[in-house]
Amino acid sequence: MRLKPIHYSAALALAAGAAPVGALAQDSGALLDALVQEGVIKESKAEAIRAKLAGDFAKTPAGKLKFDSSVKEIKLSGDARFRYQWDEVRAQTGANDDKRNQQRERIRLRIGSDVKLGDEFTAGFQLSTAQTADSDNQTVGQSESGAGFGKFPIYISKAFLGWEPRKGLGGVIGKQANPFYTNDQGLVWDADINPVGLSEKAELHKLLGWVGPWEITLNAGQFTYADNNEGYVSGANGTDKANDAFLLQAQAVISFKFDDNNKYTIAPGFLTYNAASTSNATGPASAGGKVGTTLSGATVPALKATSTFTPTTATVNGSPFVAANGTRGLSLLLLPGDFTTKLAGLKTKFVWDLSYNLDGKTRAHDVYGYGLAGATAATTRNSQDDLAWLLGVVVGENKKKGDYSFLANYRQTGLTSVDPNLNDSDFGQSKLNTKGFKLGAGYNLSNSVVLNLAYQNAFNLRSQLNSSLFTIPAASGLADRNNVQIIQADVTVKF
Repeated sequence: MRLKPIHYSAALALAAGAAPVGALAQDSGALLDALVQEGVIKESKAEAIRAKLAGDFAKTPAGKLKFDSSVKEIKLSGDARFRYQWDEVRAQTGANDDKRNQQRERIRLRIGSDVKLGDEFTAGFQLSTAQTADSDNQTVGQSESGAGFGKFPIYISKAFLGWEPRKGLGGVIGKQANPFYTNDQGLVWDADINPVGLSEKAELHKLLGWVGPWEITLNAGQFTYADNNEGYVSGANGTDKANDAFLLQAQAVISFKFDDNNKYTIAPGFLTYNAASTSNATGPASAGGKVGTTLSGATVPALKATSTFTPTTATVNGSPFVAANGTRGLSLLLLPGDFTTKLAGLKTKFVWDLSYNLDGKTRAHDVYGYGLAGATAATTRNSQDDLAWLLGVVVGENKKKGDYSFLANYRQTGLTSVDPNLNDSDFGQSKLNTKGFKLGAGYNLSNSVVLNLAYQNAFNLRSQLNSSLFTIPAASGLADRNNVQIIQADVTVKF
């Protein structure tokens, strides 16, 4: 039985109720087509309604935004974080154990967009408030802003294009979010680092149509780490200085879901580099100069901070670790993972991470310059130098008003176990040869405003590895702490 024709205004009201005002012109078409098919309204009336809805939409703020016809969906998001940070550092200087405290107020702003381009392509960008790879923080009264309420600069932290020709198979090119599973604890990869290059994924459970508890995803990445002058072949390490540095990583993410509350994930992987320099990179500062570039006396940093300790200065972070053979001796076996469950009604995640450098001896001798014949026992390479590991737990999550969470972990990081330009910039100020713990708590004041408090305490793993008595020539800035304590209090606004 067909419905009797209804009045034009009633049909318009039905169409208006089908979608929010900002999407009426796009989302009411199916309803109008159904009304025409049932004989409720005529085609001419449907066209008039469409025109009316399109006209009303054009008068709204959203209707004034114009996008290319290829844009299927666009999402804007970001966050602003305001942080108080206190640091206490004790230097590894033999008999003279220097100590320094520092208090800082820091700001971070990130805003970006993810765009869906048809059924196969995506794109996106992100802008943030710092140039360093491993942190978007700007210290109030320091850095680029300077004293006297200076302005903070904005940098491109993401710019990428993604392609997914079929469900479960795809790749990304450009400056992108880390494509690898890391569990966000920062043992190997700092959570703020967005690598540049190519990445690929293959979700086997989707490609093969598996139905069951198993999920297996293969990830791979080929990233540009440092761009060097290929014509430079003279002098020491000339070959390394003539090669661009590339980071290569492959990973299998294997998950087993026992039920809705219990899931196990493990992600074995391998990370390595070609043998290349991180100190011969070229390019003018005005064009985004690389590590080691000097233009009018100003050196442009690009890798993460691993500064030496200078008690008389007012800053904590300094220059990145760069070397003429800086990517040699890093062949890392990786094994991050987690077990997610529920305890007392709270989502609980037990996490772990492990890195073992198969080429630690080369790293120690050729890059850091220690463990050589005739060296003292304190500077002789030790097997624990090649190993980094972490164990921790995260209880609760921060998604909506009233949510709370707690975090605790313990880690050890040997001197040759990870790349010092990739690991967590906060724990032990990203130093190697460290051990210690981190405690944290978070609380949602609203769905979008979160309070966080964290305390970190890091000690040297091998005492006096770098001191007034024993010096590692090329790595003095990587193992020069006896103890680093950090307190961070944050308020983060998400939008």
